[in-house]
Amino acid sequence: FQAEDGIRDVAVGLVGSEMCIRDRITAEQIDALPVTTVSDILRGRTLGLTVTGSPAQPGAGANLTIRGLNSITGRNQPLIYIDGVRMLEGQYETGSGNSVGATALGSIDPRDIERVEVIKGAAASTLYGSEASAGVIQIFTRRGRAGAPRWTFNMDQSISDVGHIGPDADPTGLQINDCATRGPFWPDSIPLDPTCPSSGSWVKLGYGQRYDLNVRGGSDDMTYYLSSGYNRETSTVNAPRGGAQQFTLRSNFQFNGFEDLQLRLNSSFSRSDIEWIPNGDNWEGLMRNVATLWDDNTDNRDALVFDKEEDHYINHFNFSGNINWNPLDNFRHRVNVGMD
Repeated sequence: FQAEDGIRDVAVGLVGSEMCIRDRITAEQIDALPVTTVSDILRGRTLGLTVTGSPAQPGAGANLTIRGLNSITGRNQPLIYIDGVRMLEGQYETGSGNSVGATALGSIDPRDIERVEVIKGAAASTLYGSEASAGVIQIFTRRGRAGAPRWTFNMDQSISDVGHIGPDADPTGLQINDCATRGPFWPDSIPLDPTCPSSGSWVKLGYGQRYDLNVRGGSDDMTYYLSSGYNRETSTVNAPRGGAQQFTLRSNFQFNGFEDLQLRLNSSFSRSDIEWIPNGDNWEGLMRNVATLWDDNTDNRDALVFDKEEDHYINHFNFSGNINWNPLDNFRHRVNVGMD
């Protein structure tokens, strides 16, 4: 049976002796949400799915787990499929030991998504094998529709503000919000950081902008969906580097002119350029060195952490082909091929 509410379309069934739940988020719901990533779509809208590691830096992705940590030694992250092709799950590694990293999931433009389905319980393992014990996230991208070309343009602008850091008793925010003024924990005998920015703060406003343009249309024999997008974010850290930009392209075609046969071709490409700022709870992290005041790893010259540069240039290509053959009313065959 199916139960519908304003947020999810939940299908409940029995597999063996366990209950499995498939959560569905549709394009209409996504268009109404102020989201910039696929992780934002899933956050708080799917039962049992936990989204952790919110992007502290532009370009950073989140970790996804379903029903918590399933095993000490086994996998804890769900499998990710887009149009029937498996994608890399988890974060790309960074060389500096940052606590954040980019993800392949972050290369998908949310405006290209037709629906997202999350499969949990025994049904996930039944359909996708033992690797799917932590669940499966299925992403289906938008299709064309027969008719005249229909163009859509979206523009999103955003501002990020870190706010006050640390205890209320310290108006300087552990010298992060104000590094030009002595806080209650800074001894008078030790000079202030000479590399403090001219603004007097290690944080600033971050800006984000996203532009998406797509067109869909076609005839009864062939439909198409084409899209392009550009996204750029600046860091909230007052640094000479830091930020991310991304460019995406997608083309989806569906051919219906064959007898009892339907062919779908989906392809996408994304290019991400990310400038990381050393951060996190490591000796090279900016916030850690600033917050530990004079007893740090930079000898009270915290801007030295910017001398270490680490950039990510990620090219992500995804292709899938779906063949549906329906020779009889009670017989249907489907073949998926693809590459990520």
